[in-house]
Amino acid sequence: MPTTTFEAIRDQMITKLEAITPAILAAPGQEFRRVGRRFRLREWAAGNPDGAFRKFEIMRSGIAEEPPFMDPSVFELNEAAAITVAYPRTVGLYGQGDLDDMEDVIRSDALQIRDTVFSPGNYVSGQSLARVTIQPPDRELPGVWYQTFEVLLIYTAAQTLV
Repeated sequence: MPTTTFEAIRDQMITKLEAITPAILAAPGQEFRRVGRRFRLREWAAGNPDGAFRKFEIMRSGIAEEPPFMDPSVFELNEAAAITVAYPRTVGLYGQGDLDDMEDVIRSDALQIRDTVFSPGNYVSGQSLARVTIQPPDRELPGVWYQTFEVLLIYTAAQTLV
């Protein structure tokens, strides 16, 4: 039975998200890019709001649960992850409609991200599901809005003691 790890799934999601050509505002420099590994997205974006457009992070957001026994050499794990994407509130960046255009871009991106992560063709061997729930955008901070996705990952992992 094929097995995998959270790290392999995360790295595959990063590769696939960075490969998306956005349906709206697809100019060079406006693609999806993972924020540097030394920073958490929100702390980095707070200090770099103008450079935060479509920067994202993927983090574990829940403890792995083990469903009932399957096989003595592998475990099936249900693990939660969160994908967060930053959208700076920069006047004119999204179009003349400002906040309306900004919301249109966020919604369009959200659908593309959901479809990319959920698509079984983008899974790694050993992964059986990536169910994506689009959360309402976080519009509370004045400089940057955030779109978050909750992802339920189901995969088989090798037992550490075989």
